[in-house]
Amino acid sequence: MKCMKKWVLSEPIVDPINHQDILSNSFKFYDIDLEKATKAELDFETTFELKIEMEGGLYGFVSWFDCDFSHGHKKIVLSTSPYKKHTHWKQTVFYLDNPFDVNPEDNITGKITVSKAK
Repeated sequence: MKCMKKWVLSEPIVDPINHQDILSNSFKFYDIDLEKATKAELDFETTFELKIEMEGGLYGFVSWFDCDFSHGHKKIVLSTSPYKKHTHWKQTVFYLDNPFDVNPEDNITGKITVSKAK
């Protein structure tokens, strides 16, 4: 299905990911207080570094969010992490155009830019 590759890779895909398929450590690339956030804070750019922990093919990057609800009687955390119980939220995957093999102790660095839709 090569004809679909360009289309599929042009946008992140919401997909359930098994935590056993994740090859690296996790990296929190943004933390925001939704109660106090400004519109300007919703656009950001940051660098990241991931340490590869398992040998395998790197096909993309997985992202998820945790949301803390702390104003009630009991603190509740909504986690969309693949390391937690699966929910309907799933994870977001940014697939690579050209996957490559990685080995333990490899480091992957990059930059992520997030902005609101126009």
